[in-house]
Amino acid sequence: MLRDCEFETYLAERSLTTEACLRIRQARERGAGVQVKRSGPGSSIVRIHSRKMGGCAVPAKNRTLHGSAIKWHEFDRTILEYYANVDTFTVDTLDETGRVVNRNQHTIDFLILADDDPYLEDWREESQLLTLERKDSERYVKVGRYYRDDNACWHDREVESLCASVGLRHVLRTSRDIPRLFLENMRYLDAFIDARTPLLASDTQQTLRNILSDGPVSYRCLLEEHKLSADVIMSAITQDVVYIDLFATRLSDLDSLYLFRDAETEKAYRLLWDASAQRGSVPLPLPGLGVLKPGSRLQYGGREWEVILSTTGSRAEYLFFSADGHQMSLPAEEAEALYAELASPEERTALIEKKKRRQISDMSRTQVAKATMKLKAVLTGTPAGSASTTRRAIRIVKNASTLLDAFVTLGGRDADKGSRAPRLPADTEQIAKDKIEKYYNGPDAPSASNAFRSYIEQCGERVLAMSFPTFLLRVDKYGKERARGGARAEYRAADIPLYLDIREPVHGLFPHEVLYIDHTQVNLFLDGPHHEDWGKSWLTCGRDGHVPRVRAFYLDMRAPSQAAALMILRDYVRRWKRLPRIIVVDGGKEFECGAFGYFCDTFAIDVRYRATEKPRGGAPIESLFGVTEEELIDGLEGNSIQLKHPRLISPTQLPNERRRWRFESLYQAFESYLFEARPNVVHARLGITPLEYERIRLQETGEREHMAVAFDGNLLLLTSTYPPQHSHKVYPHRGIWEAGDYYWHPDMSALGGRLLEVRVEEWCANVMYVNTGKKWLTAIKRVVAPYLGRQRCEVAQARRAAAHFNQLAAQRGRRTLEHARRMTVSSDRLIFDEKIAQQRQVIGALYSALNMTVARPVPQEVAVSPATPSGSQPAIVYAPPTDVSEVVSFSIPADTRSEDIWSEPNERTGFL
Repeated sequence: MLRDCEFETYLAERSLTTEACLRIRQARERGAGVQVKRSGPGSSIVRIHSRKMGGCAVPAKNRTLHGSAIKWHEFDRTILEYYANVDTFTVDTLDETGRVVNRNQHTIDFLILADDDPYLEDWREESQLLTLERKDSERYVKVGRYYRDDNACWHDREVESLCASVGLRHVLRTSRDIPRLFLENMRYLDAFIDARTPLLASDTQQTLRNILSDGPVSYRCLLEEHKLSADVIMSAITQDVVYIDLFATRLSDLDSLYLFRDAETEKAYRLLWDASAQRGSVPLPLPGLGVLKPGSRLQYGGREWEVILSTTGSRAEYLFFSADGHQMSLPAEEAEALYAELASPEERTALIEKKKRRQISDMSRTQVAKATMKLKAVLTGTPAGSASTTRRAIRIVKNASTLLDAFVTLGGRDADKGSRAPRLPADTEQIAKDKIEKYYNGPDAPSASNAFRSYIEQCGERVLAMSFPTFLLRVDKYGKERARGGARAEYRAADIPLYLDIREPVHGLFPHEVLYIDHTQVNLFLDGPHHEDWGKSWLTCGRDGHVPRVRAFYLDMRAPSQAAALMILRDYVRRWKRLPRIIVVDGGKEFECGAFGYFCDTFAIDVRYRATEKPRGGAPIESLFGVTEEELIDGLEGNSIQLKHPRLISPTQLPNERRRWRFESLYQAFESYLFEARPNVVHARLGITPLEYERIRLQETGEREHMAVAFDGNLLLLTSTYPPQHSHKVYPHRGIWEAGDYYWHPDMSALGGRLLEVRVEEWCANVMYVNTGKKWLTAIKRVVAPYLGRQRCEVAQARRAAAHFNQLAAQRGRRTLEHARRMTVSSDRLIFDEKIAQQRQVIGALYSALNMTVARPVPQEVAVSPATPSGSQPAIVYAPPTDVSEVVSFSIPADTRSEDIWSEPNERTGFL
């Protein structure tokens, strides 16, 4: 990223207008990118960590196009800086007469500060632009916004004129400009281009050069024969000890991966291998996969594209690859039209004839059987039926150019026989269509029989009505699931689309790369310490996308919040001493909070927000919840799975009356199932256990031990939650006011009037962490007695209950006995719920034993357990872990203030 002086020099050296300089400065002041909003239920948002932009998170409108564009900007050396979603223009859409038919706000995707001149940049899918261009070509007057020049470069007429008016150039790029293969390889090497990667020893470098001196060596050979680790090989690639063409070689294909001494050696061997491959036989294309056979080539956009694969059906498409690692996916209609446009007249004629020609995939089972019988009869010399049928079959085989053409012709065209004229009058069909679209396709969702009765009533005696089976065929044709049940019903009934161009491996290339996080309510009623009904708990899980196993989990009685989102990351580091590279979450507010985003930005983690109302985007974590319920919860006493059909359960069989499991035992059950039992069961897809598969993949892709993250006070501090306001003002001699109380530390006396970043301690309501800019302070409530041993959620719930009680009392306008008794209570400002207090004590004791509670040591007396109610069993004593060498213990009365018990702050756990 440019320094301020370099940025001013950059602008001064270029002839830019005053308005252009102003817009560039404003974009730079706003930062790497303006946060984008979801454009619809199916949209997905990604926050990508950028090294080029100073470690900021750049927002992308989607994962497949704009997210890949951001990653390519990171490695494009001609780009100095880039800013996302920087400017907005009002764009008018015109018709053939020049009348404005639509006016919308167009947001520019990127502002690029390049080596030559700055420019504005937009990205679109190639298939979308080809479709819009084809529609515009059918008009008498060309008014479409998008068109191609002679070099196959796309332009936006309206936006280009608007950008030129402010003195900036506009560039429209498409998906074919993204080197997909290079970006996939850089995902493999991302951890090895980090500054923490150790340099290879000189003897290791010399050993690699000696191995490659005689010629290329395969990756498997280096691993198995030369006993080099994957970390050493990947580091050698990034440190230019060995050479691989990252634009043409796929690192994930380890079986065919070869390493070379230098670039010239790689080019020479590639030339020899390509010449040898051309001498071999060309494999026959698979039948029925499109008009363009695999291997067909065309020149487009300055590159030579080759058809790799194609599909048929309603969503038929072709997948093209270029030699430099680019790929492009186009619908079949657009791909064939583009091929015909750039082909020679002979190739265009052959393409048209091939589209007319029938194939085996177009034949029915009966036609295939008939063709097989006739062709076998002709080849063996036996009769194929009557004499005339035999003579006709012999003539077809003799005159056909190939046996495949003869086979298709012998199948006949029985399906094309008969009259194609409609049997029902036009009025009958139109009434059925209108009735289905206006009556059946509605939010009331009537049945087909009710719609048919309404149809019969409208037809009456003047119009011939169709039968009910025929009407059902029209329902299948005109019925719309979205209009009847909404987007979710349509999504559930729709087929899973087959995409040839997946852009990037969604679930990750190696272990610990992609982590799926989600919450679910456990269908099990828990029993309290005194046999109270605690209700159901909430489970937060993190599952690896590449290896089918759980990485972390967090169990709590509270509904999901930012505390759960941070605790799952805390548990991840506690178990694995590292963090994932990409986190995939849904649109929950807990994943959009400042603390979660700040943590991900600090550790360079990309966040991918799944599309709403489309659970298939989180298939790994959703399937985990389903399997866990089926294999674990379904066999536990007190499970509420039967309540999914509540009308079938008698009151005597209610699961909350059969509860046996407590919170601690349920946590241990999840721990045993997720981390001991499940990883050691043979996986149906892998054929081996997930534990063994992970061991193999770590050997092949690298351990990446240099990316380790320490589980210390710094991490606990970064995973502490923010209050509603992230920054608070320091009041002299009082401290920081938050949630109805003042927090104080002796060092705050010199910080009066400053606005400081604060974090709250979820496990101790008396504690707050304050960032002075140089170190973190542990501030304590002015009056600690009312909240001794209480957690923050307990205090918040008690405050809500008190506010609700006071509001009801004020509305009634009279003094009740209960209200009078409450007003006489002076020892505690809040009345705490005993059940919630027991829950928090149990949960706090469990996670305290795992060192997952307080981030910084606090005085023991600030967090002592609540008093045990008289006549009850002893409560579980929970106290945050402290370092007795750093904390001074005191014996204090109940009304003692925090400044009377304060000790010196612990500098060891200050934030680095």
